[in-house]
Amino acid sequence: MKLMDLATVVRSKNASPFMTTLDLFFAEEENYQLVKGSGVLTPELIASLHKLPVEDVVGIWFVDSCLGIKISILKHYP
Repeated sequence: MKLMDLATVVRSKNASPFMTTLDLFFAEEENYQLVKGSGVLTPELIASLHKLPVEDVVGIWFVDSCLGIKISILKHYP
């Protein structure tokens, strides 16, 4: 199953000049809990997908009150 099939909103935005935030929101609690409980969203996975060192993944937060997941990563400049 793909994350895009479960989340109703997937977006990225500038959180600061040095950080990008990825937001995932779910319309149904069942889908949110499925992703949250899967253990798939890890700093190692995010780093691998974005070709970053794992220490550049600032954090992954699960926000139960809005059925959302926030992932923050450091930006890299050439």
